[in-house]
Amino acid sequence: MKLMKYYLSFPHDTFSDSLEAFKYIAEFIDFPIKAMQYTGSDFMKYDYNELIEHLDKNKPDTFGLFSKYSDFTASKNTLYFTKFNNFVFDLESINRIKFDELLQSAIKKGFTILLGFDFGKALWQNEQLFDNYKSFYRDYMHLPRRWDDTLSPIFGDLVDISKNPGHWVETQDIVLMAAPEMWFGPGSWKFFDKERVMSFPKALEIKEILPDVVYVNLFDVDEPDYERKKILKLQKEFRKWTKMDKIEKSLCQEKYTSIFEKIKKQIARAKAREQFYLKKNLRNRQYQQK
Repeated sequence: MKLMKYYLSFPHDTFSDSLEAFKYIAEFIDFPIKAMQYTGSDFMKYDYNELIEHLDKNKPDTFGLFSKYSDFTASKNTLYFTKFNNFVFDLESINRIKFDELLQSAIKKGFTILLGFDFGKALWQNEQLFDNYKSFYRDYMHLPRRWDDTLSPIFGDLVDISKNPGHWVETQDIVLMAAPEMWFGPGSWKFFDKERVMSFPKALEIKEILPDVVYVNLFDVDEPDYERKKILKLQKEFRKWTKMDKIEKSLCQEKYTSIFEKIKKQIARAKAREQFYLKKNLRNRQYQQK
């Protein structure tokens, strides 16, 4: 069964919090919601009022909505909301979202990009965990490695996918990938040159469907193998033509700078709290001694 994955990204300040994001996306979901999950929670049965209350009170960074209530059985219709220096919808569905209505609404909000691709066929261009290669008996000894200081050391070395033509990455305000289907929104021209995107000569189709909205059909989404040499070559050429790699490098530097700044602030707040309680305990002991 084909599993289509859609990444829809907006400028980072489009939604004030996850509650606003949920209220926005809910009207475009066209599948029954049976389960939900949010940052730090277990998989649970869907309860609209409970979800609204939690999002309003706790402001979690993420939430997920699922068409099946099972922690072990994959749901063919799911929706994730992620927030990490940007707001990104990750939509996994089989024609069960109100696609046209969502696209029209996203245009009004100045979305940056919408990507559509077959998740299973793009998986190994994006897999970063060596253990998953081992589990599927795939060769991994030749793969380049990298270390991510923003993750727990428990992950160890990761596969460096940055040179893979078919990889995707979440950056500030936009998700980048040379996907088979791409809709460049009004917010994308902050990063890309519109004329450059539209002039790529090897796509199946490129057209401006609305002012400042360009649709690119790079290759057939039903291509049986996304890792065929001709597909990887095409993706590499598109990335080079549109300067996507340079854009990714620049935005990733901003992303990690922002992450490290957040970590520094968290450490500073933790130290300040520690000093406050140390002084408070000292004053209590001094008072008791009197």
